[in-house]
Parts: sequence; C-alpha cells; structure tokens
Amino acid sequence: MTGTQTGGVEAAPTGEDAPRQIGGYRQLFLDDALVAYRMNVRREFNQVKKASFNPIIRCDKPWEREGDGYYIERMCTAFDEREGVHKMWYETVNTFENPPADDPEHTTYTCYATSSDGVHWEKPDLGLVSYRGSTANNLIPFEGTDRHLTRLVEIDPDEPDPSRRYKGLHRGSGSERVWIPKYSADGFHWTLDVDHPTDLTFEDDCVPVMWDRQAQRWVFYRRMRRCLEWLTGSKDTIVRMAGVSVSEGRDLSRWHPKTRGHMVLVPDERDAAEAERRGAMWCEHYTMFGWPYEGLWLAGLEELWRCIDWVDVTGRLSHVEGYEDMHLAWSRDLIDWQRKADREPWIPTGRPGEWDSGMIYGISRPVIQGDELWFYYDGFDGTHFDPGCFGNMPRWQEWMQAGDATGRPHLHEWRAWNAMQGAIGLAKLRLDGFAHLEALEVPGILTTKPLVMTGRGLGINAAVAGGEVRVEIQDEAGVPIDGHGLDDCDRFVGDSVRHEVCWRGSGGLERLRGRVVRLRFWLRLAKLYSFYFVDGGQSDPSPAQRVTDALEAMPMPEVSEAELPPWLRSTEERPEY
Repeated sequence: MTGTQTGGVEAAPTGEDAPRQIGGYRQLFLDDALVAYRMNVRREFNQVKKASFNPIIRCDKPWEREGDGYYIERMCTAFDEREGVHKMWYETVNTFENPPADDPEHTTYTCYATSSDGVHWEKPDLGLVSYRGSTANNLIPFEGTDRHLTRLVEIDPDEPDPSRRYKGLHRGSGSERVWIPKYSADGFHWTLDVDHPTDLTFEDDCVPVMWDRQAQRWVFYRRMRRCLEWLTGSKDTIVRMAGVSVSEGRDLSRWHPKTRGHMVLVPDERDAAEAERRGAMWCEHYTMFGWPYEGLWLAGLEELWRCIDWVDVTGRLSHVEGYEDMHLAWSRDLIDWQRKADREPWIPTGRPGEWDSGMIYGISRPVIQGDELWFYYDGFDGTHFDPGCFGNMPRWQEWMQAGDATGRPHLHEWRAWNAMQGAIGLAKLRLDGFAHLEALEVPGILTTKPLVMTGRGLGINAAVAGGEVRVEIQDEAGVPIDGHGLDDCDRFVGDSVRHEVCWRGSGGLERLRGRVVRLRFWLRLAKLYSFYFVDGGQSDPSPAQRVTDALEAMPMPEVSEAELPPWLRSTEERPEY
C-alpha cells in the first residue's frame, strides 16, 4: 500500500485517498462516492414499474364500505421469515365530521391481510372484532384514539421474548404527547410499555419505526413540522419535513439525544423552483419511509406539492390542497441524506382517471423476489384536501369558494364525495436498479477509487444491448495486474443481476485477497447497475460503525422557538391537534 512521504516515513493515506473496504455489499451508482474517474458514461435514475394488475388490495368488504366514501390508506407490510408469509396491516378510513348512522362508533378500521406469493392477498377471518353482530372479518382491535398508528408494526426476528415479537410506537395522550413503546405476540393485541415512555415528542403521525439490523439500532423516520418563513412568506404557516431519530441500541425507549429533533431533509431552493415549475405554492416533505439496503440507507420521500392553502379558512393545519408523489433519497450514515437534483419522482402519480392519479401516499420497505425488488404502496385518486374526504362536511362549499378565490386551479375534477378510491398497489424494480451508469455507441470508461479486495470473485449487475462490458483490475497505482487486464477479460454481452466476471475463463481472485486494487470498467451499449466482491464479507467500517461515527460528529442541535410549531414551544400553551 502506498502513501504520502513525510520526512522519510510513509504516512498512511487518509480521507479520500484511503482504500475502501466494501466487503460483499453491492455498490450502487447513486452518486460518485466510489468513482475516481469516468468518461462517456451518464448516470440515469430509474422509476419503478407499476404492476399491470394494480390495485392488489381495495375496499371490497362490507366493513370496508366500498364506494361509500371509505378508502384504504397507510399500510405497512412485513415478510415473516419464520412463517414464510407476507403480512400487511392497513386502514380503511373515513374522515367524515359525522360518522354514518349505521356505524356510529368508528370512522377508521384497522385490517389485516396475508399472502404466500406477494401478489394474491387474503383477508382472513380473525374473529377479533364484532361488526354488525359477526366476528367473521379481518378487523383488528382498535387502539383507542391512536388513529393512523395501529398499522405501525414491525416484526423483530431477533427478539427472544415471544410476547415482544411484534413492536412499534404508540402516540401518548395528555400534555406531553410522547411516543410509547408497544409490544405484541401476534400483531393484533398490544401492550403499551407506559413505564418506559420515550422522550420523543409527538409532532405528527404517519411515521414508521423499524429495527435496523444494518445499523444495529431502532430507527424512527419521523414527520416533523417547522415554520419556514422563507418558503411560505408567513411566520405562522407550518411546513412538514423529514427527520430521523436513532435509538441507542435495542431499547425502543432510549433514543440518541442528538437525533430527538434532528431534521435530515428540509425543503430547499430546488424544491421551491420545482414547485414554481409545477404551478404549486411550495413543496413539503410529507413523510419519509426508509430502509437499509446493501450498506446504504434508502428512502421514499413523499412530496406534497401544495397548491391551495386553506389553513386560515378551516382552522386545521392539515387542510392543504395538493397532490403527492414519491421521490428517492439515500444516505451512507443515516444522518446526511441526498436526493436527485432534478426532483423527478421515483414513483409518479398515475395518469388522470387512474386509481393512483392524485397521491402516492406511502410505501413499504422492499421485498426481494428473485431478480426484483417489490414495493407495496398506497395510491389515491384524490388529492390531499379532496371532496371525497370532506365532501359531506357542512362548510365544504364555503371552503371551495375560498379556494376558488385564490385564483389557483383545482387539481382534478371535483366528484361526488363517495366516488373516490384509495387502494394498495405493487411496484417493481430491478435488483439494485435505483440508478445505473450507461454508455452508448462510443465506449465509456469508469475507474473506481482504491478498494481492498476481500472476495473470491467480482460480480456485476449489468444489462447489455448490442455491446459489451469488460473489467480490468489494476493495482493501487493504476497499473493492470498481470492476467486481469482489459484484453484478458471475457466479454459480458447478456443481462444479469448476478454475473461473475471472468478473465480467460477464470473468475477466481483468491490470490488478490487483501490487496488494494482499482476496477476499470469498459462499457459499450451497456448499463451498469452495481458491482460487488463475491463472498466479500463485512465492510470496514461497518454500517453500524458509520452511524456511530456520524452521531459522535454531530453537534447537539439548537432549535429556535420561533421555528417550532405552537404545540412544541415551551412558552406557549400546547393546543390539541
């Protein structure tokens, strides 16, 4: 290993010059973190492909009130490794001011579904909740006033206590409004750990918590609110943004003090410019759904493009008109996050008239199915302040007139209050297919930064369309290693997410283990999605260590009282919301 000469002593390389030990993690091309040089290759981000048979779950039971103003929203899914079954918790919601006469006690139900293949879903009779005198339904007991939060379920596969196999957070009540850990043996009946509440103050709902094996911590993707006068022009209008809180270990009640109020993504000038291009007032980071993936953290960032502001008219902070789509974000340490510069959606809304044309309203962590990543998502054909949600409220016409007075167009043709639909769809993506580097007819070259070879071979995820991919292995100085030059490499001309590269018929790289190398990719009419060392082991530092290092480097956040929403300010009375 070479380094910098200092007074006759060779100093170890540091920072950008230090060789990376990537282990066996697949290296994505979301950015140039591992790229030292590239020429004639362009980066492209990829949208998901929605299943042609969507939606896969819709309101089709009497208690789900199909076609009667009810809709599905805010689901979560988990693959139960022990049972080999996909499980889903979802809500049927009606935000009527006055509940239907034949169902006076509930406007929100929590439901449950299972699937053996991820495509065909069943709604089993659980026998837990009586509906019109019968328990033959898939309803789950409702947790008091915890609307939108029953579905925040996580299966902890490493939990030794069977009574705590299912976990989550529950919104507390009272003046403190903190989050409380909850546990369950079956995902249906929950016990609140009121003796060990968190010190995370509730700001908003619709937020997921998960046990992150990669970070070896609980991670809470929070929806936070702040007053951003630069964006809205008002000192009182509140904007949603994305925050992440990280636990101090396996304990759901203990959270790192630096992350309790830490915002990771705040609307910026690019968001404002994109909102103006779209004809919206501004952009809000409505909710963030994150998950670990191959040594990184990825997230679907739900963007609300606000077009009409009815807060002053209705008196409710959530009464904003706009449509929502899903955008991609990524991080290498859970603290610093990046997004695409052009703000093109990762999961766009559907075309006018389609079931998901108004909002993409949530997403699950991906499930690997063969060569694909499968995502389940909420779709809604109305927008955020839709007559379907509030159509029978007494003041609806008054609010419509106030919206008309703004001079801004409504986002869709208003319909009868019970004509909308919200359902659950399936979206698919090639394994590692969030982004790729592509070369056209003119060959492209990509050279990595120095890497520590830890595997027995080199794997690539690539697709070739009439061209080829070859790889040269160089030493740290950029000199081709004997037998592994570009001319030695066997041409790859296919399409595979798991192709092992060979040089003169052999892919074995055992003799290079421990050496610092550079990889030089030669592409023509080809797309490169990722590369990895076969059986490469753990990275150094590990993902968990990277999170630890990032937390140690973080300053303790200073929060201005003026930026906080009213109910979090210490000098003012906290209103109920």
